[in-house]
Amino acid sequence: MKVSTLRNAFVVALGLWMMPLLGLEIPSDIPASQRLYSAIVEADVGIEPTPRITLQFLDHADGFGYVVHRRLHGEVDWGMPLAELPPSTMSWTDTQVIVGTIYEYQVRKQIDDTEDAVGYVASGIEVDRTAPLGRLLLVVDETLAVPLASELLRLVEDLVDEGWTVERLDVPRAMGWQDDSKSPQVPAVKQGIVNAWNAAPLEDKPRVLFLLGHIPVPRSGLDGESPDDHPENRGAHPTDSFYADIDGTWTDTGTAPEGMRLYHDNIPGDGKLDQDFLPSPLEMAVGRVDFADLGGFYSDIDEIGLLRRYLDKLHAYRRVLGGSEVGRRSLFIRDGYVESVEMCWRSYAGISGAEHTQAVTFSDVDAAGGPVSYVATFGPYMLFAQNQRGPLVFDHISQGSNALIWSSDQSYFGLWGRGDSDIRGALASPGINLAWIWHVAPSYVFTDLAMGGLLGDAVRRTIEHRPDYLLWERPIRDFDDPPVYNRNFMALMGDPSLRVFQVAPVEDVVASLDDLKAAVELEWAPSPEDDLVGYHVYRAGDRLGPYQRVTADPVTETSFSEPFNSELAHYQVKAVKRETTGGGSFLNPSIGTWAEVQAKGAVFSDGFESGDTELWASTSP
Repeated sequence: MKVSTLRNAFVVALGLWMMPLLGLEIPSDIPASQRLYSAIVEADVGIEPTPRITLQFLDHADGFGYVVHRRLHGEVDWGMPLAELPPSTMSWTDTQVIVGTIYEYQVRKQIDDTEDAVGYVASGIEVDRTAPLGRLLLVVDETLAVPLASELLRLVEDLVDEGWTVERLDVPRAMGWQDDSKSPQVPAVKQGIVNAWNAAPLEDKPRVLFLLGHIPVPRSGLDGESPDDHPENRGAHPTDSFYADIDGTWTDTGTAPEGMRLYHDNIPGDGKLDQDFLPSPLEMAVGRVDFADLGGFYSDIDEIGLLRRYLDKLHAYRRVLGGSEVGRRSLFIRDGYVESVEMCWRSYAGISGAEHTQAVTFSDVDAAGGPVSYVATFGPYMLFAQNQRGPLVFDHISQGSNALIWSSDQSYFGLWGRGDSDIRGALASPGINLAWIWHVAPSYVFTDLAMGGLLGDAVRRTIEHRPDYLLWERPIRDFDDPPVYNRNFMALMGDPSLRVFQVAPVEDVVASLDDLKAAVELEWAPSPEDDLVGYHVYRAGDRLGPYQRVTADPVTETSFSEPFNSELAHYQVKAVKRETTGGGSFLNPSIGTWAEVQAKGAVFSDGFESGDTELWASTSP
């Protein structure tokens, strides 16, 4: 290479490295089909002099009026409009709000005689997210129990420290990709999940289903419209939602028509189910981490090594260890497929905030070497949507996946239930990436993330959208219309319990017994986070919980004391940050840092490992 060429390459590279991340801009040259059918909105909130939520209409320059609806989070009906606003309105304030409550706002603008643009934002004021999260069912490929024993234990402990009550279910490994559904494996796994669900307390049913390893793959579908422009992709698709549906009726009596790919075939009694649409709402959010048969991408690391790397990344992310800090910036490509681009305009500003969201073109990313290279150079990002093109797995392997959640819109990459799947291959790559979503249809609405909700819940609520249950009204688009709402093929690859806003935890928690006061005294090193409101303390009778919060309000000191109870000798301390997002504010807890009560060299843990047992007996209430 000539020196001048090398110098020019260096200048270009330097320019790319120094390119600032601008806030969300709305260029006037974007065709209506790619933007105007999305109303673009974010919210800011305040308490003084009265609680308020103010919607900011980022596309007010279009010159259309707005109609605003509101509902409580989790409801379906939007009710009557709260406001009908004139053209070019820049903002609107709702003062009829209660601190601590999550609301969802729908913003509509009529852009012609037949179509409305629609946008959404979830909002609230200091919504408290510090309560225990509930029950999570972790389904593990039983062949991982020995080689990944320490990583699995660490995963369970991290989930517990984040607030979950974890139930682990080890199941037989899938025998392959195409023949699983013809074996008794899938029904047996489903029955184990149903049994765990039924055995859980009525008030604490599992709300998240985490599939880890090569879990047998359910398949379902006959002749529903293909999720893209390829009729050969009709028929049976991988359907993890089958495992998350406890009470739906699934059948195996139909025959799929000819003319589709062999692995989509379906005949009566073959173990592949009939339903193209989910027969009932899902009881759980579900996600899968499965790195089986990726040898076409990875010749130097086997499945166990790939899973170990993912679990290491997951641990680092939750603990906000060095190199795992994601921040709040989000990015999407604005000239991809219409449905996917609209999804981003509709959702991202209300999560990251317009200041931290950027829309770029394929020309922008190609100048940097492609989407993976662009994200590797300018990341990390919280969300990144390619909106066209599939994951370039070898680029991810060589450069790292420098965004927490990736999504891709391309026909065949969603067909993950085969060896050497591109999406599973990209998820297994180095970098901070922990989830992949294939979103040919329908366009996902991620509002839950803005208020500290789970990625799995955001995906589940999109999956459940159907003509008679319109959670997210939006303009009809090719491949984002009633024939593909509520479909069996929609899936999340990654940990479904992910939350996207990190808080650095406390360190060096010490729980000691003051034998004179018969009290437990806790001390810890503070979290380095800004805007902390304090710390919450939790306790349990067992290392793996369940834990209950014992501080009514966050304590502002780095210490805590309470009477000692010999049956409750396990503690967690969590830093609590006032998180401000594109939707509002919530009290965001870090993962808990755990400690056992110690006294005079003794450690209480289901008995005594050392120390004076008479002391323990005499100081217990």
